[in-house]
Amino acid sequence: MMLHAASGSTEMWQHNAEGFAAAGYRAIAFDRRGWGRTRINRETDPQPGTAAALETITVPTLLLAGEADVTQPPWVIRLQAEHIQGAEFRLISESGHAINWEQPEAFNRVILEFLGRH
Repeated sequence: MMLHAASGSTEMWQHNAEGFAAAGYRAIAFDRRGWGRTRINRETDPQPGTAAALETITVPTLLLAGEADVTQPPWVIRLQAEHIQGAEFRLISESGHAINWEQPEAFNRVILEFLGRH
């Protein structure tokens, strides 16, 4: 499952889904509540991305950060990882915020390695 907090479009994964499918995985992408074609329902809190929501995650989770990301710097992603039990954090070199576009081979490799372990 691929989720970008504010992409507004599942099309941002176009450079990655084919590689995952070729490796035998089914890629599912969706928009975050309140972005793209979705709407926020305030009755279903906590909202995604909050510490309370992150602490409810109980499945293997991988968080990636680009070393030059100024939108979501690595320290922010590390902080999020600290709220998810057993989460893995990986830093992708020579990339900013759009890791999957800037370093698609590295992005796919890290994801496929993670999936292979889980």
